[in-house]
Amino acid sequence: MRTFTPRQKIEQFRIDSLADAELWSLPGLAEQCGTKISPVFPIFVVLADGEPVAYYYATPQVVVRPTVHPDAMTPREFYEVAKVVIAISKKHFAYPLWLVDPKSHLALPDLLAKLGLMHKDLKVFEVA
Repeated sequence: MRTFTPRQKIEQFRIDSLADAELWSLPGLAEQCGTKISPVFPIFVVLADGEPVAYYYATPQVVVRPTVHPDAMTPREFYEVAKVVIAISKKHFAYPLWLVDPKSHLALPDLLAKLGLMHKDLKVFEVA
């Protein structure tokens, strides 16, 4: 186990290929962190005093924040419309994130799963 020593120099470098990730020993760092490198670029490697200590992916991400009038459609109409909207969003944006307020009448995991939205137990943090 490492003992705490104050860090003097923090750097980060952009990685754009699996070959570059190998040069920075990211697969080994990922394994030590209990993960695996995904071939999604760019990846940024963080160095503390010249040693790789962290990495992160930074890719543009489309976020969908749906709002539906509660009386605009029957449940069946909502289902049919939502299927089309979700399919189009996937076609145009690959894998958009759908942010649904837990208080929303849309926040029904079983319904959303039928529409093709998978619930992930994630914490989302914004930079203040």
